[in-house]
This record gives sequence, C-alpha cells and structure tokens, in this order.
Amino acid sequence: MDGAECFEAMPSPTSTNVAKPLCDPTSILQSNTSSLCKTAPGALEDRHHPPRGGSPCVPPDDPIIMGGPIISLRAGDPLNLTCHADNAKPAASIIWMRKGEVINGATYSKTLLRDGKRESIMSTLFIAPSDIENGESIVCRATNKAIPSGKETSVTIDIQHPPLVNLSVEPQPVLEDNTVKFHCSAKANPAVTQYRWAKKGQVIKEASGDFYETIVDHTFFFEPVSCEVTNALGSTNISRTVDVYCK
Repeated sequence: MDGAECFEAMPSPTSTNVAKPLCDPTSILQSNTSSLCKTAPGALEDRHHPPRGGSPCVPPDDPIIMGGPIISLRAGDPLNLTCHADNAKPAASIIWMRKGEVINGATYSKTLLRDGKRESIMSTLFIAPSDIENGESIVCRATNKAIPSGKETSVTIDIQHPPLVNLSVEPQPVLEDNTVKFHCSAKANPAVTQYRWAKKGQVIKEASGDFYETIVDHTFFFEPVSCEVTNALGSTNISRTVDVYCK
C-alpha cells in the first residue's frame, strides 16, 4: 500500500483562484465562422479537486512509544523499544534518533486497516546494554506524504541498579579512646531506603543514616564495622576495620 494514490488536500477554490481551462493550440478546429478549442485530457480539471480515482493523503496519528515516557530497566539488561504510528495513508515511515543522529537496525511491520486504505506501522528497536546511557532521550519520528515534517515522541531511559557503596573512616590511624567517623556513601537507583550499621555482625541500634560516629578501642582493629545499604532492587554490605593504636 506504500504506492497508494493520494494527494495533499488543498484549500477550497475562490473566485480568484479557480483554474482556467487550458487550450492545446494543436487541437484548434477551424470552421467557416468560429474556432473551437479541444482541450487535452484532464486540462479542465480543477487542481483543488481530487484527481479521478484518488483520495486525500492522511497523516498518521501521533506516534507512541510503548511504556513511555520513562523506560526503566535494570543495569546490564538490553533495551527493547516499540513505536507505532496508526491510521495513515500511505503508511508512515518511522525512524529512531538519539542526540540528533539516526539509530539503525530497527525492524518494521505494517497492518492494513479495515477500510483497505489506511495503514498502521510498528517498529522495534534493540539496543545492547553497553550502548545505553542513563537519562538519555530516544526519539521516534513518523512521516508520510501528508506530513513530510513528521510527528515525533520520545522516551527517557532510566537505568536502575542496587546500591554502589563506599565506606570510609576518618581519622586513621587513630589512638584508642578517640573519636572516628564512618561515612557510608552510596549511589543507588531507585533511591536508598535504608542504612544498617553493625559491628562484628551485631546491629548498632543507635546508628542511622549514612554517618556513624563513635569512640574506638582496640576491638575496632579486628572487629569490622559494616554498613548495609538497601533500595528496591537489593542490598549491598561493605565493612572496614580501624587502624587503632593502643596507648
């Protein structure tokens, strides 16, 4: 159906823009009293009216990327996007874009609608995990004869992962009976929901949040302090001992 005959709809004619009949000089028939002009086939057709057998081109509906406008996936998983543009004559063409550049490798399928004239198109795009950036925008653009400039939509990619944790302690080394501060820094998407502190596996009930401040003794040298960080995707636990010097 890509080659379906259609034309772009024109404004209704007015008294000043109605097409005038054209005369083919080679077809003038002479008589004793007058000259008759026989026009070439189609010459008398008004350009504002459809050609015989044609009908107006129809732009596609606004394209839709399934699952948008935010597509969430777990770090390390591939990205599969599907965009469809419906009810167009002729069928729309779809391209995918990122940062102003076309993304190649998409697949396409078309469906002829019940009226036998309009079509819907669906395109699927696969992107490998190594080629996905968190927060980037991917565009689906649909065009056909009725709307050469196209219609487009976009999605934002949200890459999610369990907490990535780093545990630091300052100052170090330190003399026993002095104060140290543990800092548990975490990057997580979705956001951190809980911090849990422990020493030698025993929960430190008075500790909360990403800092833990305490006075150390010699046991901190061989009994590690741990920080466990949790979000909706899981937990990460990391521990450290303190380089304590005895008095």
